[in-house]
Amino acid sequence: VADALTEAEAERQVRRQQAQAEITDLVRTAEHLEQEGDFDAAIRRYEKARLIVGLYPYYGDFVPGDEQLKNLVARTTASKVQAEKAREARRQNQAREIAETEERQKREAEQARVHSLFNQARLAMDRLMYDSAKEYAEEILRLDPTNKNASELKALAREAKLSVGEAMTRRNIKEQWNNVLEKE
Repeated sequence: VADALTEAEAERQVRRQQAQAEITDLVRTAEHLEQEGDFDAAIRRYEKARLIVGLYPYYGDFVPGDEQLKNLVARTTASKVQAEKAREARRQNQAREIAETEERQKREAEQARVHSLFNQARLAMDRLMYDSAKEYAEEILRLDPTNKNASELKALAREAKLSVGEAMTRRNIKEQWNNVLEKE
């Protein structure tokens, strides 16, 4: 009987040592996973270690014990939440930066388009093509309704066209007058 008790105690000690070794291995693996940011896998390892501790209720001397493992699960869960918040904040910052970059590029493209239209309007005015200059000014105003220079350019093109029209009318009247006088 004494041998049987000694043998049973030896088996119990072996099972306890195996359980402790597995708990230690699970905790070590969980800590490594937690450091790598794999919080779900770490929590699963801690929970498995708690399960093993729960299978041997009479061995209250496991290290870490059930309470310590509960605290490790809580800490890892909090770290997971914090990491998710940080990841979401980074994602939002990246999205904001992308939106700002796209908006800046859009503004720069519009400014380049306005600049090009002003150059085309200047050439049209130089070539006395006042209708074209006015159209370029109107296009600028569609892109930038508050552009005072475009408003002034539009008004100048209109005035220049009217002046040319008046000058042509005077010249035509003078030519017709001269033609009438020549017939006499």
